[in-house]
Amino acid sequence: MRYENITPKFFAKNRTKLIELMEPDSIAIFNSNYSMPTNGDGCFPYKQNSNLFYLSGIEQEDTILVLCKNKRAIEEHLFIKASNEKDNIWLGEQLVKEEAQRISGVTHMHELQELEAFFAARIPGFRHVLVDINEQFNVHTGVKCKGFTMLQELKDRFPLKKYGSAAILLTQLRMVKEQQEIDLIRKACEITGEAFKIILDFVCPGVKEYEIEAEASRSILKQGATRFAYPPIFGAGINSCVLHYFHNHNTCKDGEMLTLDVGAEYANYSADISRSIPVNGKFTKRQSEVYEAVERIQQRAIDELRVGKRLDDYEKEVAQMMEQELIGLGLLKEEAIAHQSVDEPLYRKFYMHRTAHHIGLDTHDVHIKDMPLKEGMVLTCEPGIYIWEEAIGIRLEDVVLVTKKGPVVLSASIPKALHEIEQYMASTRSSREILASVE
Repeated sequence: MRYENITPKFFAKNRTKLIELMEPDSIAIFNSNYSMPTNGDGCFPYKQNSNLFYLSGIEQEDTILVLCKNKRAIEEHLFIKASNEKDNIWLGEQLVKEEAQRISGVTHMHELQELEAFFAARIPGFRHVLVDINEQFNVHTGVKCKGFTMLQELKDRFPLKKYGSAAILLTQLRMVKEQQEIDLIRKACEITGEAFKIILDFVCPGVKEYEIEAEASRSILKQGATRFAYPPIFGAGINSCVLHYFHNHNTCKDGEMLTLDVGAEYANYSADISRSIPVNGKFTKRQSEVYEAVERIQQRAIDELRVGKRLDDYEKEVAQMMEQELIGLGLLKEEAIAHQSVDEPLYRKFYMHRTAHHIGLDTHDVHIKDMPLKEGMVLTCEPGIYIWEEAIGIRLEDVVLVTKKGPVVLSASIPKALHEIEQYMASTRSSREILASVE
């Protein structure tokens, strides 16, 4: 395991919180993710179902957690694939029941082949059956999760039960982070920050975007991250204006801006950081103007991430900030804004995305759309201005913890101010030149 063990008390506490939300006479079922095929006999690197990890800490596929709540007792059952010599040889040592119990703290351990008999004996005794399915309003992958398949099978076998969602209950819990989760997100940000400093030292005219990606990958893996939390973006010039530019195959040219959107995944928790830097280490006058406009918006937007705020209201406030800065940059006129369409505001030409999203076990973490912000929630703040005609795209993104005393930036150690970027890039270049002359 690349990260320090998370105490089983954390997972036990999460299960207890969930059981408290469950109605009496309920059984809740949580499946691991499928192993997703590439081509032939290959598979993508495995990523555990976030809800199952949150409740158990188990990262192995073919795992099912069952929580039972009735008047007589509360029970926790974990089913894992039986360890066998063939899998151990081909895939590495698999968990045995004792190890899975040590990680999860779950009381009752079973092998997966016992599940069918368990369901046959236990489900008839419960009125409510809760199944975990990805129900996020903005998710349309076309791929059915294991929970969906299990729900259809259970409905066929036990058609008179009252079926419900386990995911909505988990979403309520996962939106508010425990201190240990906050510490893990901060660690992911620190790992990302160290990679960013290496990038500042590495970037120069003539370097390939994928070479920058390679340096970032080496850095985060060396520090114990599992992987990038999402496909990283290293877009120079016109590519800095592409919101989800993942090709990373062009050459960085003198005078261009480079937008970096990268985050490490540590212990399954994500960082999500964006910075924009000049390829040659020095901002032009126009680049400086746009950069400082985005920085002003972000400073004000971070300060608005406070307890009680609703994100829809928050986005409207940021939109007003953006309009004023775009007027200052000569990109919009006040008269035009006064007569703009409510459904198609003019600022959207230069700022197409939202400012904040929840972050945690998933980079775009689960959330309830209209829930006001609470203490312990963690979100990103990522305003940007994208001027296609000038090939200038600038986005600044940080990870922010909501507290009663105000927002706390978990990624604050990562250089961001314009003068910081220029000074850091100038100093590293001077160091390289000195070393080159000595050699």
